[in-house]
Amino acid sequence: MARLEIASLDLKRRNTSACEEALAKATKGVQRLELAGAGEGKQPVVQAAFHRVRAELLQATGPASDFLAEALDYLGLVGTDSLRPSEAADWAK
Repeated sequence: MARLEIASLDLKRRNTSACEEALAKATKGVQRLELAGAGEGKQPVVQAAFHRVRAELLQATGPASDFLAEALDYLGLVGTDSLRPSEAADWAK
């Protein structure tokens, strides 16, 4: 999960290639979690972080349809009630 947070910081520094590399490395692990149903009845923190960072990247690079899909995956995992008002406003943009 720390790698995903670093990827998010890379993106904020406009280093999209480093962010893409980190997401590529994390993809298989997250897919294994999703296939195993790790999110059922548990807090899917790693999955949510992955989808959040991927949505942030796609928001910056496109396409918009992929951004929307990732953003919805993220919001579906964390629920809108868990977001601070400022975060909810950012995702509503």
